[in-house]
Amino acid sequence: MSGPLDGLVAVVTGAGRGLGRAIASRLADDGARVVVNDVDPDGCAASVSLLGDAATACAADVSEPDGAAKVIDHALERFGRVDVLVNNAARFSTVRHQPFGEVAVEEFDRILQANTRVVLLPTQRAVPHMASQGGGRVINIASGSILAGTPGLLPYVASKGAVFAMTRVLATECGPLHVTVNSVAPGLLVTPGSLDNTPEPAFAHQRAIRPLGRDGQPEDVASAVSFLASPASGFITGQMLVVNGGAQYY
Repeated sequence: MSGPLDGLVAVVTGAGRGLGRAIASRLADDGARVVVNDVDPDGCAASVSLLGDAATACAADVSEPDGAAKVIDHALERFGRVDVLVNNAARFSTVRHQPFGEVAVEEFDRILQANTRVVLLPTQRAVPHMASQGGGRVINIASGSILAGTPGLLPYVASKGAVFAMTRVLATECGPLHVTVNSVAPGLLVTPGSLDNTPEPAFAHQRAIRPLGRDGQPEDVASAVSFLASPASGFITGQMLVVNGGAQYY
């Protein structure tokens, strides 16, 4: 059976577990060949083992120029092209909850730098190849926290707000190259990272304020990413698709 992404090659960063793994799995199910990236080699291997022959692993830190280059070059060497880049890698599970007045400038800089460089560097490396092929898709994972103003997470929320702002600039600059750039803003999801870093009352609160009244799952976001990766989204760029069960409207 054919899928909407047949013949396409997708790179998914931060795909060693959780949301990234769900995105990679959905893109593979929809017909794409997938490069699974993560800083954790074991996570990469575990994801690829679930995806089978449609996937290949490339462990690297895409917040560093050499790591970003390694991942995109691996896709070109393995599959000969790059059609879709999903910038999912980010620091979240290790971010401390604390009032803004207690945030050390070093920590603020570290999180802001890490969560924006993981968008900038792979995109810089991938877009010229997409342009030479006639076009492509860049999908950045932002966060519903930028709509909620989630307290206690100022550095993380600031970094994800920057991701959305970057998405708009990239969409404007990449449009003439026939490359669309969009973002997806998930609400709180049930993932290993969020379970490590989020108390149960926060999940209960989200269920209570969502009109759909349930926990968000990684597969909910993966479906949105697949749509933005597909030909069906060809006239959509510079947008943020919020996937949060209606907790906030955008």
